[in-house]
Amino acid sequence: MSSGISEKPVVKLVDVYKKYKLGEAEFQALRG
Repeated sequence: MSSGISEKPVVKLVDVYKKYKLGEAEFQALRG
């Protein structure tokens, strides 16, 4: 259980990072 709790924030961080990079790419596409 404790390992799952420690792993989840990392997964969330990666998910947020991927969404940020995707959003950044979309933003650049909209501007360009």
